[in-house]
Amino acid sequence: MCHNVFADFKCTEQEAPTIESIKLSPITKKWVHIDDVSINTENMLTAWLNDQVFFSINIKNKHWYLCVVNADLRTIEILDSFGPRQDLSLVTATLVGLKIYLDISVQELGSQPNRWRDNKVTTWLVKNEVDMPMQEDDSSCGLFTLKFMECWTGFSLRPTFTQEDIINFRLKLAAILVHSPLNKVEESPGSGSNEEQ
Repeated sequence: MCHNVFADFKCTEQEAPTIESIKLSPITKKWVHIDDVSINTENMLTAWLNDQVFFSINIKNKHWYLCVVNADLRTIEILDSFGPRQDLSLVTATLVGLKIYLDISVQELGSQPNRWRDNKVTTWLVKNEVDMPMQEDDSSCGLFTLKFMECWTGFSLRPTFTQEDIINFRLKLAAILVHSPLNKVEESPGSGSNEEQ
């Protein structure tokens, strides 16, 4: 018998009023500003408070793209920096696995998740999103996929970005990883140590 971990994912009594405040606030109210990233009410409502599930899918260890399961719209959106996907077999396999997981979750919970009208994800409309930034090299698909996750509102990319932005993001991501408080390498450039190894 599986133990129920879902309670760990729920907002506490202290956190619940924050969510209600976000839902009732003006669309442009800023809630988060960290480094150069700002998140307003519109971002919160579309990216965090609606029911979207993001799957990054890899093709033979050579290419990454994003599959978004949008429960509100009952659609599956494909965001690919190489253009529309012709072969959807990996998406189909992912959806079959998700359907099995959802069926088990419904059995364990005894009911459908709050805002999901149904869990028949294998029957939902699959849409190739065609108005996407396209990569111009052979090595940036993973970075595009990360940015698609960050900027997808459920309807469009906001803000949109270019290959040049992704080149800059590649460098920024390297710096973020080196300077992360989770980085255990004491001799990293951001640690204050100037010793060479």
